[in-house]
Formats: sequence, structure tokens, C-alpha cells
Amino acid sequence: MALKNSINLLKKISGVKNHDMAVFFTYTFDPIFFDNSIFKLLKRNNPNIIVIVFVDYSTYLKNSDEFTDISGKEYLLLPVKVGSVFHPKVFYFHGKENSFSIVGSHNLTLPGITHNMEIASLVEDQAINFTILIFVKRMLENLIKDEENFIMQKINEILEEYESTKPADKYFLSNWEEPILNQIIEKIKDKNIKKLNITCPFFSKTDEILQKINDELGIKDFTFTLQLKNHNLNVKELEKFSNIKYQEIETDESRRLHFKLFYFEGNDQNFIVVGSPNFTKSALLNNAKNGNLETCLLIKADDEINKTLFDMKIKSVGKNDIESTYNELKFEKSDKIFENIIYFCYLDRITDRIILHSNVELELKLMGKLFDGTIIKFNFEKTENGIYKIPIIDKNYPLELWFTDGVKQLSNKSRIFYSLSEFDMLPQYRNKPKELNKLVGKISDIASMVRVLYTLFGNEEEKKPKGNYEKEGREISPSLGKLTSKRGDYDIFTFIQNLLKETRKNSSDSSYGFLPKPDKDEPPEPKEPIEHDQDILKEIDKIFDKITSNFSNKIFAFDNRLSRYIQYILICLWFEKYFEKELQLRIDRYYAKIVRNLNNQMSAYFLGREYCGTE
Repeated sequence: MALKNSINLLKKISGVKNHDMAVFFTYTFDPIFFDNSIFKLLKRNNPNIIVIVFVDYSTYLKNSDEFTDISGKEYLLLPVKVGSVFHPKVFYFHGKENSFSIVGSHNLTLPGITHNMEIASLVEDQAINFTILIFVKRMLENLIKDEENFIMQKINEILEEYESTKPADKYFLSNWEEPILNQIIEKIKDKNIKKLNITCPFFSKTDEILQKINDELGIKDFTFTLQLKNHNLNVKELEKFSNIKYQEIETDESRRLHFKLFYFEGNDQNFIVVGSPNFTKSALLNNAKNGNLETCLLIKADDEINKTLFDMKIKSVGKNDIESTYNELKFEKSDKIFENIIYFCYLDRITDRIILHSNVELELKLMGKLFDGTIIKFNFEKTENGIYKIPIIDKNYPLELWFTDGVKQLSNKSRIFYSLSEFDMLPQYRNKPKELNKLVGKISDIASMVRVLYTLFGNEEEKKPKGNYEKEGREISPSLGKLTSKRGDYDIFTFIQNLLKETRKNSSDSSYGFLPKPDKDEPPEPKEPIEHDQDILKEIDKIFDKITSNFSNKIFAFDNRLSRYIQYILICLWFEKYFEKELQLRIDRYYAKIVRNLNNQMSAYFLGREYCGTE
């Protein structure tokens, strides 16, 4: 797609400076990508920023195993449950000098931000941003029944800064109460619309939607623009409509079309709908109570927008082409959904209590995991409106909390939000010891490092492997290509050091992280090796197994060039140096293990073959 008027989302976010709030709405969510990329960019340039991420409840449950050390702790991560799927894609940024929003089709994932074919609109019209902030407040009020809550107070303060103005040729729509299509029809019903072009990957009840548009707007000419093999349009549903055309959008087949665009063409005026709704009943004909929750912009198309859309490379195709490339694309929800939901937990520094907001009405027990992995029961005081107050006894600050009946888990596990200053004051976090079980808990998340490495060090010319498409709600593989702007070249070993090192406030007080700060000249001399029992050695072996399996699944299976093997070796060597220095291990045995694993992978994937992915 040759769009000259485009937005580099990552670059736009990295340019956010001196802002005090960022809000993200997403369906699919990649905590590893968000925490290591977007959140760190925002905190670097906006030290006092409050970050809120609203995410679909099912996605929250599915992705909880991929949470990093900062997921839900240094920013607010709020699960939302609606009738079907929580599906909006809106980014809002507030600053004293300027505020803006990005409304589009992009999820908060690596492909959604960097690789998919997405469409979004940059909103600097403050009347629209005011409407979006009202939507944010409404979402919070639905989850948090406490106007005195610090985040609600912050939202109200920001709302007071906006002046009352009307938007110019642009409307922000959500189906919180009224279906999206009803609102669109109401605003353009007198504009003499003649044609509709529909571009998106997902469809359902297409005939029902077209009939409603035909009945209320009089449109008879419909065009479906699709990416072949990446759609679920059932042409049999369209047999009663006589004037249907089909088009294929031409692009690199490794890029997945994910955007949703409805183009209404009239005699004098054209309108586009950009946002999250696919051409489905749940998105367009239902409200959030019995369907998806969706957001979009209805925009009067000016000459610049028209030119941008016409720059897309498209060609006509036949009905048979659409029928033969039908692909059953499905939303995959978590296989375990709890009716009891913990929406939000945070530490109240003044009272030294955890404040928890939930829909739980039963008499349940509250369990929690501490930072050292210990599971304990927490007492609580329940007040009105689903608010729980949990006193902290003996400085037992929890990492996460959940409800049980004494045996079974009956709610999601919710991370507790701590600001950075509050986080530093916690003794468990500041003086975190380095026993092996905690070390294994850290390093077992090697997949996050692999994904970041793979993204940062791919060449810009590289393309994503064929067939490696992001499915809605499915686990995604990292896309190739550089993730960051050009900030100077890192060699891979330096990057690993910077990624894993532990920053120290002083020589005796360590804070966030788990690896020692490397010396600028050369690594410090290891301590004298000591003997460990076999159980300890088995646990360390598991770490190496995780490194190997994750590299095999996420790297070598798709990209088998020599540079990837070098990355693998360097990571293993770095961990060996760490084991030798921090655990005083005799590590001769691990050199042999590296060589053996490397030989097995080279034999399995054939060194030098560029891509090993399948269609």
C-alpha cells in the first residue's frame, strides 16, 4: 500500500514528551512488546506520566503468563468484559501544551504497531479529544465505583481544561449504548450517498447489514475490497444483491490486512469510517451489552483523504476468487473465563492498604502472591460498590491478588499498581535477594528477551515470513524489521548487557532488575566456584532448555541465517558468565551443552536457509 499520508505509530509515541497521561484501548495485547518498547519510551520522556491500558478480559486472562515484572505494576492494566468482545483501538495522550489521539484498527501488539496493514487517524481536534476523554471516564466509571479515586480525580482535572467546542467534519463514535451503524446512518442520511466500499478482513451477517444500509440510505452499489486468503466473506450471503463488485488490495503477502475502512461515496460529499468495527453484526448492529464494544471516527473526506485512499493498489477480482480464498478466521477466547472480575488494585500509600475494585458479590477468600513467590491469605474490609480494603501486615506487599473459595481460583489474578516512587520504597522489591527460585522466575521469561532482540536487530530490508499472520486473539510471532528509530548502533552483546543489567543506587542498595551492572571495561572476575546439589543444577538446566526451545520456536524456525546463531551463542555465554559470577557455578558442563544444542538446531533447521516457515 503506497500511502504517502501515513503515521509511524512507534515514532509518534516516542516523540511524546512532557505529557502526564496516556490511555490505550486494545483487544489483543502483547505485554512483552508493550513493556519493553512503548512503556519504556513513554517513561523515558515523561517521568511523571500515568499510563492506563484497557484490554479485553479474555485477552487479559490468556496473556497473564506473559506478564513481565512491570505489567500492571508500573501502569494500570484494566480488564474489561462486555457482551462479546472488547474491541476498541484508541490511543489518547494528554499534555499541558498539547493533547492528541490516534483512532484506528491497530491493536497494542508488535504486528499491529509495526507490520500489519492498519489504518488510523491522528486526532488533534480538541473537541474530538474531549469526546474521547469522556469515553475514557465512562469506561473507568463502569469499573471503579469511587469518584474519590486518584485516577478519577485526574480525569476530572483534565476534563476541566477543555473548552466547549463543536468538532469540524469529524465524529467519534462508540456503541456503548447505540449501535455504530445506526449512528452513521443518522449523520449521513441526507447526504445523497450512492455507493459503499467495504474493506476489512472479518464478516458476519453481511446480507443483514447490507439490507439495512440499502433500506435506510438507498445504497445499491457495494464493493468489497479484500486481501485474498485473509478474509471470511461468505459470497452466498450476497446472492440477493445484484450490484456487488469485488477488489483485491495488492501488497506484500507477508503483511496482513487488518484495517477496517468503510467509504461512503455521494454526489457531492464522501465520508469514511475508520476504526475498530469489522463488517459484522456484533460490531455494527449491536451495542456493547449484547455485542462487541467498538470505536471509530466518521470523517468527511476531503481531497487529501480521497487521494490517500486512491493511492492504494487495488485490482478487480471475480466472485470465484473470493469464494476460493475464503478463510475461516475466528476469535479465540480464553478457555477459562471467570465471572468474578478484579478490575483494579493499587497501593494507598497514606493508609498502607491495597484498594481493590471488583464485581465479586459472594463471600470469598482473597489470596495473594508476594514478590518472593510466597502465597498467603489476605484479610480485607469490604465496603459498598465493590471496593475492598486490604491492610498490609508485616510489610507483606503482594505482587498480585485473586479470589478463591478456599480451593479453586474464582477470579482473574490482578496485578497491583504501584507508582515508581512507591515501588522503590517496598523492601521486598528494593532488597530482593538472589535465591535460585527467584532467579529462575526471572530468566524463565527469556521469550521476552528473544522477541525484543529479534525485533531490534532485524534488517529493515527483511520481510516477515510467509504465512506468519497475526490472527485476532491468537499468539503472534515477532515481526522482522527495526523497532526503534536510529539512535546509534548497538552491538548485540552490549544490548544484552543493557537489557539485563541491574541499576544500583549505590554500592550496597540495588533496585530494579536482577543482573549486576557490567563494568565499562570488562566483566568482573568471577568468584571462586562452589558445589551445588543436583536439584539446583537441574533447575539451572531448565533455564538453558528454555533458552533453546524459545529460540527454536521463535527464531530458527523462521529465520535461520548465521546472525541468529550468533545471537543465540552470545545470550548463552552471557548467562554462563552470570551463573559463574553470581552463583559460583563450575560451568564447564554448559559449554558442552551449548555446542550440543547448537549442533542439534543446525541439523534440524539447516544453517543458512533464510526462511523455514510454512504457508
